[in-house]
This record gives sequence, structure tokens and C-alpha cells, in this order.
Amino acid sequence: KKTRTLLFQELGTPPSEAVLGLDASGSFLIGLEECNSTLKLVQRAVPSSHGRKSASLIQKLPLECPVFINHDDEESSVATIPIEILLSSDSRMGIVRIQNSSTPEDTTGTLIALDLRTGKTAFSPNVRLRHLNNTKTIRNLFWNVTQIPIVPKDSPNWLCRKVKAITSAHVVFNDEDDGYRITWIIPDEREEIAEKEMLLSAQKHSSVSHINSSNKAIHEVNILQREHTWEGCSNLVALEAFLSVEALLNDIRSRRKRVFGYPRVVEYSYELVSMDRSRYVTLVICFANGPEQAIAVVVQFDIFTQTYHELKWGKKHRQQLQSSVHEILLKNWSSQYAFNQRMEDLGVGPFCCCALKKHIDKKDWRHVLDDSQNIISCKNTNPTFWSDFITDPTIHKEHRITIASLYPDCDIFSNAAVRKELPAPVLRCRSESSEIV
Repeated sequence: KKTRTLLFQELGTPPSEAVLGLDASGSFLIGLEECNSTLKLVQRAVPSSHGRKSASLIQKLPLECPVFINHDDEESSVATIPIEILLSSDSRMGIVRIQNSSTPEDTTGTLIALDLRTGKTAFSPNVRLRHLNNTKTIRNLFWNVTQIPIVPKDSPNWLCRKVKAITSAHVVFNDEDDGYRITWIIPDEREEIAEKEMLLSAQKHSSVSHINSSNKAIHEVNILQREHTWEGCSNLVALEAFLSVEALLNDIRSRRKRVFGYPRVVEYSYELVSMDRSRYVTLVICFANGPEQAIAVVVQFDIFTQTYHELKWGKKHRQQLQSSVHEILLKNWSSQYAFNQRMEDLGVGPFCCCALKKHIDKKDWRHVLDDSQNIISCKNTNPTFWSDFITDPTIHKEHRITIASLYPDCDIFSNAAVRKELPAPVLRCRSESSEIV
């Protein structure tokens, strides 16, 4: 496949504009600019191969950020404040995550939902942004969905009896340290998007657990709370809720009081693995079980019915450590467990070699993950390519998995290179049809 190379100096972008990358198809540039204390997302058309070489302006979209703070008036906020953009795979809908300041200890910021086609935005200020500086990726926080739960506005609890089928919608998870704020965003103009309300498929509801088709006990739990934190264009945000991971863990432990000593408070860490079929959220939760043992559980939670079942358990013995070190240990293990689970679910990387399962299950494979580009590699599912490396990791081959292959529903654009004053790398689009050098 032939890749078209664009020279950055020929694009003609102004010095005040930070070019962050190419959209999935290589059709336009995504950038940031600050003008008169207003932060703007800049969209420019990639020049045609036979026309002019400069990138023509499509739009500058103001990003409303009422709590935006710049601690250095002499330097652009684009160069100082951590900013990340998650753009849907069709390059229409997105979420912008902006930290309130350049201070590393500041974990609050603003979420901005946007529709690039209409230029409409909505924002949720002063939210926690735990993952902004403390994770391998944030690609797992954005998912395409085809169904949205319908919850009565006058209902204080999460009561879903109907769902809306829609051909273009997205779910955004925001990690807030004790759970996820979940937001369903939809295009501002939906004339060409099919919508249909339908009754939720029949589920068995009772006060006791029941068994699913895979012989896993399904438990009912009330841990979702409806939220209303978004301002701006109300058409973009269809629904918002908060999923309390702490409440979920408490319910899991309460069913095994003799094993886990419930209700004693424990340290824990968690990671989002996936969201499937618009409703099933898979999580890894790691928690301390006494001073010398940590437990991991993979849980699948149904957002529509507020039921869950445990998919897998694991444990790790450890020496007695300080409380702060416990937290680091649990965060590290939950991250490792989540990535391994995702690779196993998709059968990619080392997990495409089923015959070598005993060699890969408990190893930490995060060192083969690459989040520097929005490219999906065709080598990820090639057993021949991976088998030798699994048995002998000293083999000097380029065994890398692009994290975009694990989480393909969005592309990420960040100003990290601008803030760190690093030389601009080669920027490639997902389709690999174009690159900027």
C-alpha cells in the first residue's frame, strides 16, 4: 500500500497553531490554537496530490472551558496545559480532555463533547481526570454503541425498561478514582440516523442470584446513579450516569464474608477492559486481601439491567508493604491484568498462539504495546510472527502491538510533544494513506 508523504513545512500552518495529527482517513489535520485566551480546535483539509500544497482551513472550533487556567501568561496554554482529544473512528464525534492547569498534582479538568460536522459543543467542568498522567492509554475510554438506555427523567434510580437503537452513538468513560462517569454522546443533527425505541429484552429479575448460559452466577446490584453535569448543546449528550466501582467491589466481597472479611475497607485499583454490544462493561478489580495477598477479579457488568457476573479470579502473594506501595502494586497489577484480558479476548499478540497458552497467561506483556500512532497492525494476529518470541523473548525482532488495535473505536491526539518540546515525529493516519514528516 502506497503512502503519500506530506512535508510539514509546505502545509503553511501558522506558528501559533500546534498540528497534532491526521484523522483516520488522512483527509484533514487536527490541531490546537490559543487566540485571545480562547482555546480552539483547528481542522484543516489535507492538500490534494495535484492541487496546492498548503492545508486550507476548514474550521476553528472554540472549546468552551470556563475553569481554564494558565499559570504562565507569557506562554501559550497549548504548550503548557495537558490536552487530549479522542476522535471517533469516523472522525465526526469527539471528546476533549483539558487539565485545569499545568501543575502535575492537579487532577481536575474539563471534558468537552464536540460534533465536528456541526461545530456544536457541550462541556462538563471540574471533573476528575485520573488517567491523564497515570496510564498506558486512554483509548479504552471511548466506544461506539448502537443502543442507548432510556431512563425516565423523574426516576431517582437507574430504571431501564426500554432502549433506543441508533446507528451512530458513542459512550465515553471518565475515570474519577472510585468509578466511571459514563456519558452517551450522539450527533447534533440526526436526520439521516435511524432511531427506534424498543423494549429491553426480557431478563429474570429477582432478589436472588440466578445462573446464565455459561453457568456463572448473575447478581443484581444497584450501583448506577443518574447524573446531570453537562452544559452547552443539550442535543449532544443523550444520557449520563456514574458507575461506582467501590460499590461493586463491596457487593462482591459481601457475598464472600468468610473469605474477605467484609465489611472492612480495603485498598483497590481497577481498569476498564471493554464495552461490548452497547451494554456489557468488563472490568478488572484488584484489591488487598490481608497484608500478604492481593486478589484480582474480572467482572462483566450489564449497564441496562444492573447485573454482573465474575468471569475470572486471580491472586498474587506479596510481602508486607507500606500502604503507599500497596497502591502502586495494585495499580500496576490491574493494568497488566486488563491488557492481558483484552489481548486474550481479541486473540492478538502473544494471545493469538493458543498452543502456547501456558507460557503467556501470567506474564506482563505491556512492554510490547505501542500507543504512539493511531495505526492498526496486520501482524497482531499472526501466530508465526509471535510464537518464536514467546518462547525466546531475547529474539531481536520488532514485536510490537499498537494499542489502537486493541481499542479501534477512536484515535488520540495529544499536545504532549509540544509541552515537552520534543521534535515532531512522523505523523501517520490510521489508514496509512498519508503521513507528515
